[in-house]
Amino acid sequence: MATNLLTLLMNQASKKLNLSQNRFNLTGVDFSQFSEVEELDLSNCRISELPKGIEYMPRLKKLNLSGNKKLNMSKTLFKLSELKSLRELNISGCGIVELPAEIYHLRSLKQLNLDHNPINSLSANTVRQLPESLEFYSCVGCRFQEISNAIKALPRLNKIMLDHEVYDDLVRINLYNKNVQLMVA
Repeated sequence: MATNLLTLLMNQASKKLNLSQNRFNLTGVDFSQFSEVEELDLSNCRISELPKGIEYMPRLKKLNLSGNKKLNMSKTLFKLSELKSLRELNISGCGIVELPAEIYHLRSLKQLNLDHNPINSLSANTVRQLPESLEFYSCVGCRFQEISNAIKALPRLNKIMLDHEVYDDLVRINLYNKNVQLMVA
């Protein structure tokens, strides 16, 4: 039943598939059948693991997993590392306390949204885990106690969005790298 519904949704949406806030069980659905999908929204679906076959969606460029607090992020990122076309990942509000090392394997990632996760610091070690391809990084609502100069480890990063409470640290980063646009929420 769920597979037929998804096929219907896919036929209507073409390259976008929005399943946000759905409560039906996605574990029996093989997402590899949606090989044409470029944007997939699974936000707030209460999933604890990625649906089967998602790593075999060769055209997937944009993935929204926000609000899925039960999602095992290490397993998720490891599975997503198979997606060579993935450019944008939204894992905001997923309860992430520390960035898993597996984030480094998302080599094509250009935009990462970590908003509203209880991450305490953006240390040099944390930043080294981010893919070098990253251009935009958002972590509004994260509980930073430090923001390290380690941003320089991301040569393509040109935008950072953070809370106004960390403005002093943002200025320090900006003074170090004038090419980074500071965006304060």
